[in-house]
Amino acid sequence: MTVFAGTDNIRDAWWPFGDGDMLGVARTIAYQSGFRDDDDLAVALDLATDAAARALQIDGYGLSPGAPADLLVVDARSAAEAVAADAPRAVVRSGELLESGPDPRWPSRGSLSTPCTHAAESEARVGTPPRTPSAPLPTSPRS
Repeated sequence: MTVFAGTDNIRDAWWPFGDGDMLGVARTIAYQSGFRDDDDLAVALDLATDAAARALQIDGYGLSPGAPADLLVVDARSAAEAVAADAPRAVVRSGELLESGPDPRWPSRGSLSTPCTHAAESEARVGTPPRTPSAPLPTSPRS
């Protein structure tokens, strides 16, 4: 059985806080489930990302050569930090930087000199290490 998270609530009558942010969904899952350690926070992220893609049978999901370069880049050192912190983000669609957070260290829209053609190239340009869909999410050491 695949357990996953999703949302269709975009500021509607049932959930006025909805904004379609799946990272926010992962954060809510972690908070409501009492997830506190890095492994649990990584599970919350998986429920809203990889597990959801598996449940929906999305072809080409994940970071691999030839996959669509559609991704959210988060300024976080680990999956746990990405879920727990409201870190700056950048949205890449078809290899083109569409939007980035307010942090001035992040590139501005259109600052990628040429569009990327697949996920591995996009990752190299934004400076994050590649991760295959089957590889475990990185976590930070416990303090």
